[in-house]
Amino acid sequence: MDRKSGTQPRASGSKLQSLLSFSLALNSHIDLGLVVILALPWALLSIGSNWIFAYVMGSNVIDPWFYFGFFLSLRNHLRIFPATYYGSRLSWILPGHLVYQVFSPAIAPYVLHIGLYYTSMIPFYLILKHIIGRDTALLTAVLMGSYGYFLLPMGSDYVDGPGIAYFLLTTLALTNAARLQRSWVWLVLGGVFYGAMVYTNLFLVLFTLPLLLFYITANYEQLQHSLKRSFLFFALGLLAISVLLGTASEIYGGDFLFYAPSIRAASELATQVNPYRLPFRAWRDQATWLVLPCLVVSGCIVFLRTVWNSRSDCKTRFLMLFQFIFLISAAMFVSFQMKNGAVLQYTYYVSFLIPAMFLAIGAQLAPTIERLSSQQFALAVCSALAILLLPRVVPASLGLASFLSSHAPWLVASLALMGTAVLFFGGTRKTALMLSLACLALALVNVAAGDLRGRDARMFGPGFQAIAKSFQAVRSVEPSVKVLFWYRLDEPMGSFYRSVASTYLWGYSVVNERFPSLEKGPDLLQIPRANMPLVILTNDQDAFPRAETALRQFGLGAQLIAERRIEEGPVAWNMIFVQLHNWPYVEDVQLTSAAWPANIRVLLESQDQKDIPLVGPEAHTLFQSDLSAGTEWAINRYGNSGGLSIEASCLAMNDNCGRYSSADPRDHLASPLYSLSKEDATSVFFSIWVKPAPGTEGATVILQNEQFETVAVSRELMTGKDGWVLRGDLLSGQKAKQLRMVVSQPRGSVSFLDKAEMIQVPDLSISPAKPRVEPVTQNTGPIGK
Repeated sequence: MDRKSGTQPRASGSKLQSLLSFSLALNSHIDLGLVVILALPWALLSIGSNWIFAYVMGSNVIDPWFYFGFFLSLRNHLRIFPATYYGSRLSWILPGHLVYQVFSPAIAPYVLHIGLYYTSMIPFYLILKHIIGRDTALLTAVLMGSYGYFLLPMGSDYVDGPGIAYFLLTTLALTNAARLQRSWVWLVLGGVFYGAMVYTNLFLVLFTLPLLLFYITANYEQLQHSLKRSFLFFALGLLAISVLLGTASEIYGGDFLFYAPSIRAASELATQVNPYRLPFRAWRDQATWLVLPCLVVSGCIVFLRTVWNSRSDCKTRFLMLFQFIFLISAAMFVSFQMKNGAVLQYTYYVSFLIPAMFLAIGAQLAPTIERLSSQQFALAVCSALAILLLPRVVPASLGLASFLSSHAPWLVASLALMGTAVLFFGGTRKTALMLSLACLALALVNVAAGDLRGRDARMFGPGFQAIAKSFQAVRSVEPSVKVLFWYRLDEPMGSFYRSVASTYLWGYSVVNERFPSLEKGPDLLQIPRANMPLVILTNDQDAFPRAETALRQFGLGAQLIAERRIEEGPVAWNMIFVQLHNWPYVEDVQLTSAAWPANIRVLLESQDQKDIPLVGPEAHTLFQSDLSAGTEWAINRYGNSGGLSIEASCLAMNDNCGRYSSADPRDHLASPLYSLSKEDATSVFFSIWVKPAPGTEGATVILQNEQFETVAVSRELMTGKDGWVLRGDLLSGQKAKQLRMVVSQPRGSVSFLDKAEMIQVPDLSISPAKPRVEPVTQNTGPIGK
C-alpha cells in the first residue's frame, strides 16, 4: 500500500504481484528500524572506528580499568578492596564478570560492549516509536548511534555506558506501563532498571525527577493507572534488585549492604568542594562534549516557542515533554557544577545527558519527518548516515579529525544555529529538513574523532590484550593478595603500565611512576613494606638491580620471584615479580621430628648468614599451641557460623590439629598478649602450619602489639607434605612491650592449623651504613572518580 495515498500499486503480472505481497508480508513482521540498529555498530567497526577500544591509549584514563579488574577477579577484588565504592557498583560489575567468565578476553569486549550498545539503542528506538512514530525513531536512533560521545561510553568499561542503558530501559518500562493494560509487570521492571541505574553511580539519582515527570505525564495522557499502585509496584522492583545484588555480593565474599561504600563516599563528597573540580578556563577550550548539549538547549527553547499554541494536542504535549525533561536534566547538571561539583568538565558525566538530549532532538525533528514520503525519508536517512560516517573513512593523515575537533565549538555552532533558524523561521520543509540534518550531522561528526581514531589506533586491540595478559600473569603468580606496581610513566609503554596498575585500583597499589626513585613527593602513593609482593613493569634490562639498590635505602630486601614477558604485536614489556622482606631474612628452617621449628638460618643486611637456635638458653618461648584442644585461643566470631574444632591425625598420625572456619571477614583467632622479656629492641620468630581446605583460601597470620597494631605479617617459609605450609617470619628490632598472634581468613574459607608459636631470640637488627629514608604519610586513595 502506498504510504501517502493508501492505494494499491499496480502490477503487470502475477509474479510481480506475488513478490510485492511477499515484501509487504515480510515488512509487517520485521521491523526494518531494528534491522538498521542491529547493523549499525558492525558498520562502524567495519570502517575502522575503534569505539570498543578507544580508551586503551589514554594515559589519564584509569577508571575503566578499575572495573575491568573486578570483571576478571570479582571475588578476590571484593576481598582485598572491601571498602571501595568501585566494588559496590554491582549492577555493572556482575554482567561484566559473567561475560568474562564465559568468553575469553579476545571475544568478551565485543560481547559486552556491543550488547551494551544494543541495550541502549533498542529501548531508545522503541520509546520514540511508541510515542512519536517509527520514522522519527529510526532517524534519531541513527544519529545517536553514530555520535562520538555516545560511542565512547558504549565502548568503555566505565559506568557511564551502563548508566545510559539503564536509564533508557527504565524510560521504556515506564512508557509501556503508561500505555498498556497490565502495567504492574512493567512497573516492577521499571523499579529493577531504576535501581540498577542508581547502583551504577549514585549521581544518577538526579534523574529521579525527570523520570517521575515523564511517567506522571504519560500516565495522565494514556490509561491513567493509580499513582499509589504504580509507586508500590515500582518500589517492589527496586527492592528486588537490591536484594538480588546484596545476595550476589555475599556469594562473592562481600557484604549484603553492598552499596554502603558508595553512600559513604557520596556523603563525604557532599560536605566538601570536589577535589577534582577545575577552573572553567582550564577546560572550556577542550569541552567539545558540551557543543551539542548547548545547541539542543537552544533548540528546545525555539521548539517550545513554536509549538506552544498547539499544546492542546496530545502528541504535541509529548513532544514538549521531551524538551522539558532535557532542560530540567541540563539545569540540574549546571546547578551541580556551580555548587562546587565537577560534572560538566568530564565527558563521562555529561554522557548521562545523551539519552534525554536525543529524545529532545527526535521530538524537534518529528513534525517534519513524519510528513515525508517514503523516498524523501530514505534520502534523509542515507544523507545523515553518509555525513556521519564519511569522516571515519577519510585517512587520518588528512587531519580532518583534528580540524573538526579543534574547530567544532565555533564551526558546528554557527552551522547548527543557521539550520535551526531555517527550520523554524523560513524555507520549505524539505529544504529545512535537509539543512537541519546536515548541520546536526556536522555537530555529531566525531568531535570526539581524536579519541575514536587515535594516532596509534593499531595499538588499541593489542594493547587491550596485553593489559589482560598482564592481569592474568599477576593472578597466576600472586593469586590472592594485593600487589604493588612500580614503573616509569615516561617510558614508551608508560600509559599501558598505568592501565595495568589501574586493574588493581591504581592509587591503592602504585608505589610511584618514577621507577627506580623512592624520593619523597606527592606521587609516592604507597610505601613498600616487608612481605608485600611488588611488580615492576619495564623494558629496562637492569630493572631488578636498580630496584634492589633503591629498596635497600628503605631497609628492605628484594627477592626475585618470577619474570614474565608480555608481547602483543607492537606492544611489549617485562613484568618482574619481587617479594619484599625485612632484614634479617629467614632463608631456611630446620624442623624437629615433631615438625616444630628447631633452627632458622637468616641472611643479614651485610649478606652474612647466621644460624639461630629456637631451643636453648638464648631462646625464650612466649607462646606455643599444638592445637590439640584449642583452649589457648580466643575465638572472635562476628558471623552466625564458623569457629574452631579439633581434628585427628593431621600433620602426622595421631597428631591433632585445629579446623578453623569463618563466616565474616572480621572473624579471627587470637592468642593472649605476651610480655617480652626486654623492653628494648628484640627479635621474635613466629610460625604456624596452615593447610587450606580444597577450594578455599588459606589463613593469614599476623603479629599485633599491645595497641593492636599489626607489626608483622607472615609469609611462606616452607612447604610440607599433603598441602601443609609453614607460615611465619622473623620480627627484628621491635620495641613493643607485648605481642599476640592473630589468625584470620576470607569469608567462607576453611583452614587447618597446627603448631603455632612465638619465640623471642636475641636482637639481630643492625645499623645500615647509610641512613634509611624516613617513610612519608601513606596515601591510600586513588585519583579516579
